[in-house]
Amino acid sequence: MVSSGPKNSHKRSEVLMRRIPSAACALAALILFAAIEPRQGELRAAEAAPFPIDFIENRGQWDRTISFAARHGPIAATIEHATMTLSSTADLTTAVSLTFESAAPDVAPVGEGRRPTRYNFYIGPDPGRWRSDVPAFAAVAFRHLYPGIDVRLHERARLLEYELRLDPGAVLDRVVLRADGASRLRIEDDGALALDAKSGTLRQSPPVSWEELPGGHRRFVASRFRRIDDHRYGFDVDERDPSRPLVIDPGIAWSTFLGGSGSDFIGPAIAARDGSGDVFVGGTMASADFPSFADPSFAPGVQSPAFVARLGSNGSILRYATFIGGWHAQLVHRGLTVDAAGNAVLVGQTFSPDFPTTAGAFDRVGVNKDAFVVRLNPTGGLIFSTLVGGSGEDDASAVAYDPAGNIVVGGTTASRDFPTTPGAFRTTYNTPNAPADGGAEGDMFVARLTPDGTSLTYGTFLGGPQSDVLEDLVVDSNGFVTVCGWVTGNNVQVFVTTPDAFDRTWNGSQDAAIARLKLDGAGAADLKYATLIGGASQDNLWKAAIDPTNPELVTFAGRSWSNNYPVTAGVVRPTNPPFSALFPDVEAGIITRFRFPAAGGGSLVWSTYHHADRITGLTVNNAGEPIVVGPSAPWDLVTTRGAFVRTADGSGAPGSGFISRLSADATQYVYQSFFGGSGGIADNFQSVPQVAYVSGNTVIVSGQTTSNDFPITAGAIDPTSSNAIGGGASNEGFVTKIALDADASGDVTADAPTLTSPADGATFHNGLIGRIDWNGVADPSGVHAYEFQVSTRSDFSKNFILFRGAVPDTSVVIPPSVGNSGGLCTCTFFWRVRTNDRAGNLSAWSVARTFTVSQTAGQPTISSIDVDSPTVTGGSQATGMLQLYD
Repeated sequence: MVSSGPKNSHKRSEVLMRRIPSAACALAALILFAAIEPRQGELRAAEAAPFPIDFIENRGQWDRTISFAARHGPIAATIEHATMTLSSTADLTTAVSLTFESAAPDVAPVGEGRRPTRYNFYIGPDPGRWRSDVPAFAAVAFRHLYPGIDVRLHERARLLEYELRLDPGAVLDRVVLRADGASRLRIEDDGALALDAKSGTLRQSPPVSWEELPGGHRRFVASRFRRIDDHRYGFDVDERDPSRPLVIDPGIAWSTFLGGSGSDFIGPAIAARDGSGDVFVGGTMASADFPSFADPSFAPGVQSPAFVARLGSNGSILRYATFIGGWHAQLVHRGLTVDAAGNAVLVGQTFSPDFPTTAGAFDRVGVNKDAFVVRLNPTGGLIFSTLVGGSGEDDASAVAYDPAGNIVVGGTTASRDFPTTPGAFRTTYNTPNAPADGGAEGDMFVARLTPDGTSLTYGTFLGGPQSDVLEDLVVDSNGFVTVCGWVTGNNVQVFVTTPDAFDRTWNGSQDAAIARLKLDGAGAADLKYATLIGGASQDNLWKAAIDPTNPELVTFAGRSWSNNYPVTAGVVRPTNPPFSALFPDVEAGIITRFRFPAAGGGSLVWSTYHHADRITGLTVNNAGEPIVVGPSAPWDLVTTRGAFVRTADGSGAPGSGFISRLSADATQYVYQSFFGGSGGIADNFQSVPQVAYVSGNTVIVSGQTTSNDFPITAGAIDPTSSNAIGGGASNEGFVTKIALDADASGDVTADAPTLTSPADGATFHNGLIGRIDWNGVADPSGVHAYEFQVSTRSDFSKNFILFRGAVPDTSVVIPPSVGNSGGLCTCTFFWRVRTNDRAGNLSAWSVARTFTVSQTAGQPTISSIDVDSPTVTGGSQATGMLQLYD
C-alpha cells in the first residue's frame, strides 16, 4: 500500500517547543580540507595560497539594498552602493560601514572573475524567495565611482582589500571615506588605520601604492592614510606622476576579535559514486552571522540552516553549497547519502514549522521538531524537500538508497501518529505509557519514500515499551535494511527480538540493539532478525557498515560503559582492560560484527573493545577490514609503524582523535594512528568524527576541531582556521582524505637519544629542578618528535607522565613546582627519552637516569613536576603542561 502526500490531517495546530554555524559563503571558511598521502613522516602545513573570498551576488535572497556579500574568518561584509559594511562575526550589531562620500549616484557594483561554485538558498517556506545557481565572483568593482577613479574589492593573503585605481589625471583628494559605527578613527605608529568599534578594532594595514608603467612594470610610491576627523579619512601619495595610472591598496582585518561566531558542525561526509572522486559533506551552521540570516526586512533571523557541499577530489574546489532551513534550528547527525548519478540526500531534524518543502511533497506541514528529508541534484539544486513525522518529536538520523532508488530513512519518533503503512511490521506506537512509568518516550522508525519524495511507501515503528533510539541504518544490494541503536529498560523485555536472537534479555541501563528488516509489507514477517547486545551498564551502537564484497556481513561500532560487553576469543583488545575495580565507570569503544544470511537469521562473528573511549565513525574497505574513528584516544594508544601520528600531542587533555584499521577477523590492527591538532577533536553528541570509504586504503574523515594547527595540505579550500585568524576557540569543520598505507621509505628503525644533563643521580633543592637535555638523533627520514617520560618508579609502571613536543626539541625546562600538604619529603624521579621519526618508527627508550628533589625544613612538600610548554627550549613551544603526583 502507498500513503500519498501531501498529508497533514494528523498534525496538531499548536507549535511545541537534538555543532553547528553560520552562513552561505561562509561554508568555504568552515571546511578545512586535507588530502593526506601515505605518510612518510609528518604531514606539514600547507604553503599554498589560501582559499580566496567569494563575493556572492544578491539574486533576491537578501534585502534588495545588498548587491554582494562575503564572509571569511572573522569578517562578514555586504556591498551596497558606494558602501562596504563590515562586521565581526562575533557581533553583527556593531558593524562598521565605509562609505565613499560624494560618489557618483548611478554607479552599481559589478562582479569580476566568476567562480565555479554554485550557491543555492532554500530558506523559509516561500518558493518565491528561494534562489538556485547563485553566482559568486573573485572581486567586486565600482567603476567610475569618482571621475577617473575605480574602486575594486578583492582578497589577498587572507585579507579583504579594496584598491583604488586612478586614471592619469584623476584627483585623489576626491576620495573621502566615512566610517559609520566606529567610535573613533586613529592612525597608528606603523601607519595603519584603526577604527575602534564595540566588537573590536577594524584595522587597515598601511596602503601599498604603485604607478603602472608600460610593459606591465610598476613603480612603487610612498602613500599613507590621511585622517580628516574622527570618522573620515582619505589618502596621500608622495611624488606621484599624474600622467600615469595609480593603484592604492590597503588591507582590512579585525585586529581584536572577541569570542567566536559559533561552532561549525561538519557532520557526515561521503565519497561520490560517479567516478569524479568528489566528496559530499553535510552539516548545519550555528550562528546568524551572514546577511541571508540577518536581514530584518526578510525575517527575524534563521538559525542553523542545514547544508550540503560538494568538494572536488583534492579539496581545492567547492563545486556547490546548498543551504536549507526555516527560521529556527536544524540538526544533522549522520544522515547523508548519494547515488551513482550524484544526487545527494540529507536528513535531520528541524525545529522550524516553516521549513521549506516542495510542491507535492509527502508532508508539507511543520509542527514541532519534525524529521526532514532533502534530495539534491548533482549541482545542488532542490529535487524535493519533505517532512516526515507526526504530532510529537521526530528525528531522522540515517538515510540510504535502496536498490530501486527509493530513499530509506531511519530515526526516532515520539509521535503516536507517525505515518505508517498497511502491512508494515508495526503500525502502532510501542511506548505510550513510558513517561508514566518513569521512562523516556520514543520508538525507532523506518520509512521509505519514492525518489520524487511525493509518497511514503513504507512506514513502521520498531521498539519496545521503553525508549528506543535508532542511530544508523544500512541497506544492502538485496534490499535488507539493518538498523542499530540503543534502548532503555526496567528489568522487562525492552525491545522486540526474534527467537534466534543473540541476546533477548535486557542487561541493564541501556542496551545496544540491532534489527534487520525487509520492507515487503508482510507484517510481522518483515522483521528478519532482532537482538539486544550489551553488558550491565550503558551500551550504545552509533554506526553500521556493510562489507562491500559480502552484504551478509554488517559491522557495528559505538561505546560501552559495561565491563562485561560481549568479547569473542582471539580478537585484538586493549592490553589493559578499560575497566577495573579502581575505575569502574570508564567508557570504551566497541566494535561488533554480525553475519546475516539472505535466508534469514543472524549470528555474532566477532566482538571486541577498542582502546579509545568511543567510536563515532565506521566504514569497511574492500578487504572486509573495519576502519573506525573517534574524537579522543588515550595517550598510550598503540599505533602502528608508518602511522600518520604515532604519539599523543602531550596536552594532557583527551583531544587527539584516532583512526584504526582492523584486520577482517579483528585479530590485529593493520593501521592505527592519532590525528588532529593540539586543540582536539569535538564529538558533538557522539556524531563526529565520521569516516567514509573511498577506495583501496583511502578514507574520508570529517568532523570538528578547535585546533589552529590541524594538518592541512597545499591547495586546500581553506588552509587556515578562522580561530587562528581572529582568536576564539569555536569548533571548525574539517574534511580529511587519508591513505592508511604503511610507510614505504625503507626506514624501519630509529635510534634512541643519549641523555646529557643533569648527571645521573643529580639532586635539586626545594623544587628548583631546571633544564633536562639530550642529544638529538640523525635519522634517514628525519625526527618527528622526542618523547620525554618521568616516573616515580624505575619500571615506569605507575605515576608517570609522557610528553611530546610540537617539534623535535632536545630539552625541556621544568620550573619550580611545590605542593601545599606540608611536611618533609625527598622524592626520586626516573626519566628517559625516545625518538619518534618521520617514518613512524619509535626507538627504544634511552637508558634511564634519576634525579632527586630534596626538601629542607620549612619548605613545602614537593608533590608534582610540571613541564610547562612556554619554557620548552630548542624549538617552538610544546603542546601542554604535564603533572606527576607522587
